[in-house]
Amino acid sequence: MRLPRVFSFFGIIAFASACSEQPVPVEPPVASAAGGAGLQGAPLPAVVVVTGAVHACALGVDRRTYCWGGNTLGQLGDGSNMSSTRPVPVAGGLHFVQLTSGGWDHTCGLTDEGEAYCWGWNVFGQLGDGSMTSSNVPVRAAANLTFTNLDAGTYHTCGVTPAGAAYCWGANGPLNGAFSDVPSSAGFALGAPTTASCTNPATVAGGAPYRGSPWPCSPAPLAVSGGVSFRSISAGLWATCGVAVSGVAYCWGLNFGYQLGNNALEGATIPTPVAGGWLFDEVVLGALHGCGLVNHDGYCWGGRLFNWGSLGTGSFLGSSTPAPVVGGLSFAGVIPSDANDIYTFTCGLTTEGAAYCWGANRQGALGTEVALPSCADNVAMFPCSNVPVPVAGGLKFISLAAGREFACGVSRSRATYCWGANDFGQLGDGTTTDRFTPVLVQSPGRRRGALAPAQALADVIP
Repeated sequence: MRLPRVFSFFGIIAFASACSEQPVPVEPPVASAAGGAGLQGAPLPAVVVVTGAVHACALGVDRRTYCWGGNTLGQLGDGSNMSSTRPVPVAGGLHFVQLTSGGWDHTCGLTDEGEAYCWGWNVFGQLGDGSMTSSNVPVRAAANLTFTNLDAGTYHTCGVTPAGAAYCWGANGPLNGAFSDVPSSAGFALGAPTTASCTNPATVAGGAPYRGSPWPCSPAPLAVSGGVSFRSISAGLWATCGVAVSGVAYCWGLNFGYQLGNNALEGATIPTPVAGGWLFDEVVLGALHGCGLVNHDGYCWGGRLFNWGSLGTGSFLGSSTPAPVVGGLSFAGVIPSDANDIYTFTCGLTTEGAAYCWGANRQGALGTEVALPSCADNVAMFPCSNVPVPVAGGLKFISLAAGREFACGVSRSRATYCWGANDFGQLGDGTTTDRFTPVLVQSPGRRRGALAPAQALADVIP
């Protein structure tokens, strides 16, 4: 089973073997360039980690799910709306075999039986329980369906059934005209038309609705049009991609950043093949770019806007078709950042367990000690890289995830590490200090506290 926005060498096999009562060996903490290795103590032993905008979650070796970081919308799933700088257990005692939280402020899990549960923000119906009410505990999503694959995007969620049918729910995307410089296909991230509309509470300068909100939406699952039989699916910002049983990759939705990879700028209302004729092992869609694997070779596309080198091609130019990641690395997974954030980056896990990242390195998202060149937006300079650079510490990982200017991984010893932005405690080390190299996520504890809210829409796609 593919784990979107995260990769595990062992998948469910690792989950089963990690449930034994064997002691979990742990590497020593990795020193941080941002003030030491954080609070010391027992680490969180896990098998898989996923990241959202300002929170992260992990499947523990005890088969429980733990989350940490921002929680103003209930995305930690612990029954509260209080943020936590250390992991807290998700309420309900459900045992998941897959987690996904690759977009913004909601998280989902898949049980052994293929039942989907989601928690967090729900103003677009992205929790899939038929409502538009946010929940700080897991609620059953798509109650009449079971899935083999599930992925949470920024404003929507998608899953693939055992029969290969794809379903999506949540926001269908902005209306035509939301992006004046590109031909846009209104509201088709779900791959089907919708009749309901949902209001994004966010606004832009002057109080105007964000991207022409309200948007088309559906709080109930919609069958993706086109009749393609899928084996995996990946929900991005306002678009979706999937890999067919045949290995052909398809994408649909808005395409203002070339994120559909179809050698065009116009969006797609139904699944449209990614250009190049490649047969992909997996595809993961981020906010402004997508990446995939072909026989352990990494390919990325998109990056027409706000490209800080996140394609890893050695260029800062975008690409409307899949382009090879340079460096000759053999990848087991390539994960682009998915949050609605202009400072995009990508992390890759090699077949040997080494972690590499590339793109924008604001707040330490790349986790590297390598001196990097500078990129500039209209406000400030920050380091970036258009080629893969190794994550510091020499750790070997079985799982990686890329969030909003931070990343996390589970090492081969089952210790959980994070690095990058930490304003909401999303690194799980008991602090709110940014870390430029990996630090250990601490064991679950009572050290909690409400943290200052993030600057609304500070760096989202303008």
